[in-house]
Amino acid sequence: MLGEKAGVKITHVPFAGGGPALEAVLGGHVDFLMATMPRIKDHIVSGGRLRTLICCGKKRSPDRPDLKTLIELGYDVDLDLRHTVCVSAKTPKEIVSKLRASMKEAVDTPKYAKMIKETGYRAEWFDHEQFQEWPDASIKTYRPVMQRLGLIK
Repeated sequence: MLGEKAGVKITHVPFAGGGPALEAVLGGHVDFLMATMPRIKDHIVSGGRLRTLICCGKKRSPDRPDLKTLIELGYDVDLDLRHTVCVSAKTPKEIVSKLRASMKEAVDTPKYAKMIKETGYRAEWFDHEQFQEWPDASIKTYRPVMQRLGLIK
């Protein structure tokens, strides 16, 4: 999406996770990396080995409020990531309810919010229905791009 919007050719180089991808950019084997702030945080501090250019989500990073978002720079691209907790679809409803309640309680505590902020993530709680809007919107956004790239039918 970014390549299309910016009018440049970007070649995706697959890696077996964020660690190997980070090693590749630090080693000069690839030109750039799109990663979460916690993954690169230690490498961007003053005099670090990486230089951050943009923020890929809708909101600026709390760790780097000086970084403009792609949207602010005129590219209608939101590559915000969400980390989720999942269980098997066969998990009994009473256990799912208890897990949801416990997770919500944890997310609402100041200690959790402080810990999450220190890692570079944002703590946000969405109930099941609210959260489902995100993957539905993501599929609608990314499906045409992936089809044009021949990644899916």
